[in-house]
Amino acid sequence: MDVAEVLQRVRRSLANACRMYESTNTFQHSDLQSASTNLSRISCRISSETFDSLNSAINVLLELPQDVLSDYSYYAQTEKGTGKGRPSLSITREQLMIFYNEGYTAKRMAKHFKCSTSIIYKKLYEHGIKLRSKYTDIEDEALRTKIIDLHQTHPNSGSVVSTLIFLKLVLGKVI
Repeated sequence: MDVAEVLQRVRRSLANACRMYESTNTFQHSDLQSASTNLSRISCRISSETFDSLNSAINVLLELPQDVLSDYSYYAQTEKGTGKGRPSLSITREQLMIFYNEGYTAKRMAKHFKCSTSIIYKKLYEHGIKLRSKYTDIEDEALRTKIIDLHQTHPNSGSVVSTLIFLKLVLGKVI
């Protein structure tokens, strides 16, 4: 493997770790370990200053407390080897449920996972989670009770509209 390719891979690993840490305060420990291994493989082919600066950056990130690194629940892993294009995201049901219970919309989830809302809706459908309920589970009697309560609390609601419709349709008056 070419030195430039290995350096590019190390740079990408560091950039991904920094980007993930900035957005979710977590990153993958294994990615940094592999970057460190790749860097040590080419240490004799690059300048000592480059090696020292990259190695110190990796070591600083690796020395972060383990409790900071242990929470991956808010980050969607990418699935490797999925072919051309952007790698697909592996969003678990638990991750979606965390955001669903917090009241997140699909748009906010998509912004957090850095993907489109259609992907969020597809993942929700795959896991059997309905974000947008079209119908309610309320019984007829409970609905009648709520309507009666509404009419008792607001007795004039609807009477103005009913009067206007009556005047317009029956009497032909334009108001």
